[in-house]
Amino acid sequence: MRVVYEDSRMVSLTAPYVSGFLAFREVPFLLELVQQLREKEPGLMPQIRLLQTRGDSFPLLGDSGTVLGMALRSHDRSTRPLYISVGHKMSLEAAVRLTCCCCRFRIPEPVRQADICSREHIRKSLGLPRPPTPRSPTQRPVACPRGDSGESSGEGRPPQDHSPGPRTAPRPGSQEQEGKDWQ
Repeated sequence: MRVVYEDSRMVSLTAPYVSGFLAFREVPFLLELVQQLREKEPGLMPQIRLLQTRGDSFPLLGDSGTVLGMALRSHDRSTRPLYISVGHKMSLEAAVRLTCCCCRFRIPEPVRQADICSREHIRKSLGLPRPPTPRSPTQRPVACPRGDSGESSGEGRPPQDHSPGPRTAPRPGSQEQEGKDWQ
């Protein structure tokens, strides 16, 4: 790969580093640089602008012209592309088609579900409260598979008693109190 444009400047960051919120700290400076690029060298604007609708993609080329991967707009409401590369015994075109077919949202559903499940496991392991989740009226949340008790499958733990009997009142904010809309 070769560098076709370079610009730099010293900046003073005032926002603290918070994991997951890097954009709030650094994007304002990057936006200024992109605006300067647009004014100085409009022909060098990033190709991402070419991705208009779901399924649009373009090749990512190396210096030799070799296709290294594809940038894909995986969802109509997404503004950030996914970067797809070949897999074991899979062509780049097939990888792009498969990824696009797996995207109900920006991230492919198998990866999204793994992320949801891992975050839920960490939350439960640390005993943290469930974060509030905004929901649209037409979109039901997707969660990890659950048993009758509302807990995770419980691999490695003794089986739970699901026989009818006296029950305690649900904790405020618990799944039982919120209703059965997760099942």
